[in-house]
Amino acid sequence: MNGPTKLPSNQVQNPRNYTIGVYRNETLIYTYHLQLSQQGLSNMRRVPDLQGYTLQSNVTTTIQLYQPYTPNTQDYQQNYGSLDGYSIRQTSATEAAIHVAGWHASGASSLMPYGWLIVFDNTRGREIKRVAIDPVNRPDVQAAYRNVYGSLQSGFNQDIIIPLSAAGDDLTIIARYSSDFINGEGQRIDHWFNRINADHGNHAWIDSVQYVNGHFQVNGWHATNQALGKNHHTLIIWDASQGRELTRIPDVAAVARSDLAKVYPTILGADHAGFSVEVPLLPAMVTDNIQFISRYSSTADSNRDYVDYWFAPQQLLSDHRNQGYLDSVNVQNGKLHIAVWHATNQSIGCPYHTLIILNAQTGHELLRYTTKQYASRPDLTRAFPGIVTAGQSGFNVDLQLVPGMGNQPLQIVSRWSATQDANSNYVDY
Repeated sequence: MNGPTKLPSNQVQNPRNYTIGVYRNETLIYTYHLQLSQQGLSNMRRVPDLQGYTLQSNVTTTIQLYQPYTPNTQDYQQNYGSLDGYSIRQTSATEAAIHVAGWHASGASSLMPYGWLIVFDNTRGREIKRVAIDPVNRPDVQAAYRNVYGSLQSGFNQDIIIPLSAAGDDLTIIARYSSDFINGEGQRIDHWFNRINADHGNHAWIDSVQYVNGHFQVNGWHATNQALGKNHHTLIIWDASQGRELTRIPDVAAVARSDLAKVYPTILGADHAGFSVEVPLLPAMVTDNIQFISRYSSTADSNRDYVDYWFAPQQLLSDHRNQGYLDSVNVQNGKLHIAVWHATNQSIGCPYHTLIILNAQTGHELLRYTTKQYASRPDLTRAFPGIVTAGQSGFNVDLQLVPGMGNQPLQIVSRWSATQDANSNYVDY
């Protein structure tokens, strides 16, 4: 055990940090990192005569953590263990890491001191990997099994690299104590933990859909082992009302989701199964039911060898009202001045605004005026938060007077249209 020796506090370079190394047969097993407490530091500063500590590698004392004993039959047969947790993640194009944490305490470890972890593939009916255990102190296990030799150092918490092709199989972890430090054979005693049943489901969720600056921000996740080997992620926007695809967003970037790795520990890639995608606002999204489809595919065009998750249809914009108001109309400087607003989500995809002046009695059109210029109306944004174009729905125009305006009642029509002539694909108020 490498320990500290005392020095005057003014000679200690870093009184907060030192280490204790524990060796077995001249091989370092553990390094303990210790820190002097804040109270200790305060005491050293306040009392100059106090001594601090510094690590001296040549100060060595050999101790025995356990007194040697010859196990009896009952001691030898004690064999306990628990797999506290596990998860699987992809580490390369051909490999995955299964992370296992737990403990294995056995009286037989007094004669078979070398610990091993073995991954047995139940799907293939054979062992696929074994590694030596890097022991972890487990005071809780020692407290529960005080009479079991080696219970203090019975823990493990490490990765085991396995073939990526086996990551979706049903696996069993075996903890072993062996007399063979090279291969883990010879005399040995095993503890088989419960099977790690791989999740073969297809799981996904849309966390939120928000309208932001002319587009929808779609946040969610899609986790499935069926996506193994399918490295192209695409979000497809489907019009469920019309039964057709509107658009698709390829090359969706993965978003880290550590919460999913805890919920789905046996789904490869669950820890980065999230997505956050900008979807353009299209006219059909105003009134139709829209479905998002998350697709993993092995091809760049995502049209072959894929696995889909179809989210439930939803109305992205729930406000379908068509609102308008004539703020004022009067003659100014020989012109007809009109102040008006017309707010509706149905104007999405209709960039042209037209005012049409009709003879109210005959319905005859007297004049029309088309523009793409609007007056900002933040008051309408507050009044109609569900209408995404409300803030750009105001108009102030001056029109030339024409015959028939002076002695006949007039009707004013506000029209949003997709074409400049305002004769097709339009919505009126």
